Amino acid sequence: MNNQEADNTLKEILEEDKAEVKKKKRGGGCFLRLLLLITLVFICVYAFILFRQKLLDLEAQAIISARQTATAAAASPKGLTEVTEVQPEIPTAATAMPEPATPDPMLERTATVAAQLTSVAEFQKSVTPEP
Repeated sequence: MNNQEADNTLKEILEEDKAEVKKKKRGGGCFLRLLLLITLVFICVYAFILFRQKLLDLEAQAIISARQTATAAAASPKGLTEVTEVQPEIPTAATAMPEPATPDPMLERTATVAAQLTSVAEFQKSVTPEP
């Protein structure tokens, strides 16, 4: 009997250990995953907002430069293709470098693109009449 009671006691101890192991299992992993998911979603939304703001800033800059170019082209009787020469100041030791006489092709291209962007922006703002 002594041997059988020891076996029963041993089985009870093992069952209690198994019950304790099952009770010790925590649900913290689910909370941690949820917190991580919320953090990642927040970071993605914030990155999207920054990206969208950068695009809007670039668009606003293009519209402003296009307006300035269009205003300068309208004010100039010669248009965008000709460069007006300005009387240079008296050269000093600090400004001894002469300016090139040839027009900058990249400056002309920038002015042309700015004028095109202005016309596109004005077209997008226009409202078509309903029939």
